Amino acid sequence: MGVIVNFVITALKYTLFNIYFLIVVIPLILLREYNRRTVGKLVTQKRLDGKTVIVTGGNTGIGYETAKELAYRGARVILACKNVGSGYLAKNAIIKETRNDDVEVYRLDLSSLRSIRIFAREMIDKERRLDILIFVGGIGFIKHKETSDKIPLTWQVNCISSFLLSNLLLDLMKKTAPGKIIFISSVLHHLRCFKVENIGKPCNAISSYCNTKFATILMANYMARKLEGTGITVNTVNPGLVNVPIIRRVQNSLIQFIFQFIMENYGKSAEEGGSNNFDSRS
Repeated sequence: MGVIVNFVITALKYTLFNIYFLIVVIPLILLREYNRRTVGKLVTQKRLDGKTVIVTGGNTGIGYETAKELAYRGARVILACKNVGSGYLAKNAIIKETRNDDVEVYRLDLSSLRSIRIFAREMIDKERRLDILIFVGGIGFIKHKETSDKIPLTWQVNCISSFLLSNLLLDLMKKTAPGKIIFISSVLHHLRCFKVENIGKPCNAISSYCNTKFATILMANYMARKLEGTGITVNTVNPGLVNVPIIRRVQNSLIQFIFQFIMENYGKSAEEGGSNNFDSRS
């Protein structure tokens, strides 16, 4: 009897080990390999002198690093951000590091359609050209809530506002075509549970984020087809797994811990994420 019990215990230990290996170890190994293959900075000498570029969310994280790289290349960089104070801090830091003082800050609140229209009017009135429009600004995992426009916050910030602003600025871009519109996507779009009829309905924070990233890809594909022959190209860029605070508003402490562990141990820096696939933006 003792032999049987020992055999069962041993078998159970191996079974639990195998389950742990399959569920935890293998995914982490694959994640590290994915990150290894997508990490690194693309080195290119292409200059952007005379070009004007708008970067939403250019005051922090990936947006800041993207804006800095553009400034290094000689572009006129417009930081479009909700927090203007943070925007000016970013502007000063970029100018100091790149020695390119052609950096401007404008207020843009992606959670307000009115702010989108005001920003677009400012660009049309004040800028003579627009060559590249890069949408980095977004929102992470937050519970369902609506904006003052009665639109789910995650959907408006991550998708709808980008579509509206792109269309409002198209005529300006066409004046100095060729031009580029870039949307930042995410590998998490593969985890979507997307149904058109469910847009606007309450949804958990993670699903909502994944769905908006999938919708962004659909939107970019649609715009790319519609703009064929205009000189304006539309792309999405996946920067990979980047250690940015997309989960800071998640109330579930376990989910926060898991994601934070993965980000800190397997994620790229914002600089690596900002420069990844930069050839699509130049």
